[in-house]
Amino acid sequence: MHPGTPAPCWRPTARTARCRPGEIDRALPALLDFRHAINAVYYAQRLLRGDTTGVPDQAANAARLAEARRWLVGAGAVLPPVFDGEAGGQPAQQDVEEELEAGP
Repeated sequence: MHPGTPAPCWRPTARTARCRPGEIDRALPALLDFRHAINAVYYAQRLLRGDTTGVPDQAANAARLAEARRWLVGAGAVLPPVFDGEAGGQPAQQDVEEELEAGP
């Protein structure tokens, strides 16, 4: 999941998972924040150790660290909804209350 939307990855999961409507859309930003935080630590360690396993040079590690940093400071944190036209982003308060009343 590099540049672009995560929708192609999550749509099949969402169709088979037992999630409330919009639940993945609401959780995905936090999961991606966590992913980029882990990537920042991982690539910083690779740079520190000079590890170029699987990459052509240290510039590749630096690029991935920069990508994670951009995300974490907010440059990449705006996502389109996973489902085109379906509940994405923050739901209205009424939608949340209806989901809670409906149960899982």
